[in-house]
Amino acid sequence: LVTPPPSEKTRPIGNDLVINEIFTLPPDRYYAYSWIELYNPTERAIPWFDESYPASINAVGDNGTFILTENDGTDWTSPPTVPAVNLNALEFPYPDTGYVVGDNGAVFRVVRVGGQYQFFIPTSVPATCNMNSVTSIPLTVSGFAAGDCGTIIRTTTRGQNWVAQNSRTTKDINSIKMATVSRIFACGDSGLILRSFSSGQWDALTVGAAYTTTKFNTVGMTGSQGDSAWVAGENGTILSSRNSGQTW
Repeated sequence: LVTPPPSEKTRPIGNDLVINEIFTLPPDRYYAYSWIELYNPTERAIPWFDESYPASINAVGDNGTFILTENDGTDWTSPPTVPAVNLNALEFPYPDTGYVVGDNGAVFRVVRVGGQYQFFIPTSVPATCNMNSVTSIPLTVSGFAAGDCGTIIRTTTRGQNWVAQNSRTTKDINSIKMATVSRIFACGDSGLILRSFSSGQWDALTVGAAYTTTKFNTVGMTGSQGDSAWVAGENGTILSSRNSGQTW
C-alpha cells in the first residue's frame, strides 16, 4: 500500500484482499514500529500478491565523484554540477535532501530540484580538517558530521547551517552514528570511542589496554535507545558493548 498510490499501481479489489503486514513509521524516529496481521476471512486461498520497487542508491568518492542509480544499479548517472573536492561520506535523512562531507572541511547540503541534485553550501560550517563521516535519522532535521582533528559539527536546520561541538579530543574521528537525537557514538584513531547523551556533551569511553592504539574505522548501534553498540577497526578488531558503551 502506497500513499499516495502511483497511477500505474495494480490494485486488487474484492472481498478476498488481505493485508498481511503493516509497518508503521513515526515521523520523529525510526526505531519505533509495530506489526499487525489480518487473517483471511474466507475459506478460499488468496494468491500471493507482492510488489518490489527499484532501489535508489547514491555514492561519493574522490575528485567530486557523486553517482546515483534509481533502478537497482543497472544505470548510474551524475548531477550536472558537483564540487571538485574529495567526497568521503553522505547521508540522506529525507528522500530529497542529504548531506555530503569531504576533505578540507567540505560540507554540502544536497537537494533534489526538478529531478536533479543540486549542491548548496551551508551558511556556517565550522570545520577545516577532512570530514570523514556524517549521520542523521530518517525524517529528522538534526544531523552530525565528524572528521580529523577531533572535529564534530551539528545541524538542527536540515543542513542549512552547522555549529561546532566540543569533542574534547584532537584525534582523528573516522565514523559517527546517531541512535536517537540525543544518543550518538563516534570512533577514531588511537582507541578513540566517544559518546554523547545530550547532543553536545561528549565523553571518551574506556577500552581495554590492548586497544588503546587501535584505529577504529566504523561504529554502529542497535536497540531502540542505542544500548548495544560496536566498533570495528584495523587488525580485524571488533569490540561490542551491551550497556551503552560503559564496557567493551
